[in-house]
Amino acid sequence: MTIKYTSTISSTNNFPIPTNLMEEVGGKYLIKCPVTSEQLLQITKTALIKESANKSKISDSKTAINYLIPYFNGQENEIFVALFLDNLNKLIEVETLDVGTINRVNVYPRKLIKAILKHNASGVIISHNHPSGDLTASEDDIKLTNTLKPLLGAIDVVLIDHIIVSNGNANSLASENLI
Repeated sequence: MTIKYTSTISSTNNFPIPTNLMEEVGGKYLIKCPVTSEQLLQITKTALIKESANKSKISDSKTAINYLIPYFNGQENEIFVALFLDNLNKLIEVETLDVGTINRVNVYPRKLIKAILKHNASGVIISHNHPSGDLTASEDDIKLTNTLKPLLGAIDVVLIDHIIVSNGNANSLASENLI
């Protein structure tokens, strides 16, 4: 298993940020190059989510939320993350697709679709955080969800949920019947 971490976070030490920083070798993780403390924290969160998810499938929003809350803990900027699932709802990969500012992250459908195809996923859960603490889905959040659902459906991929995380809590748009 290889944990992949892709992001627009720049290194404070001017190290290049490869898309594959860590791999699992014999049950232990090997970090393959110098990383910042921020990158190490994100790598660790990704590894923990992946390890937890490999033990069970993500069968509902509550399970997905339990994986996502630690991922966003301590983030000061909005981050857009996707959980790529196979046809049995087992996690294939967790990937950070973009990092934004304190109150906005750009989401490009093309970038999400490219990642879905790369991972050969049949389902996807998208998620982002609201550093403000407000779990309410914004008009832009709802518009994004309504834009993505038919686009993904056209390539036989199910948009399972859009989850907003903040301060250890989460809001599932699927649970609010917004998907």
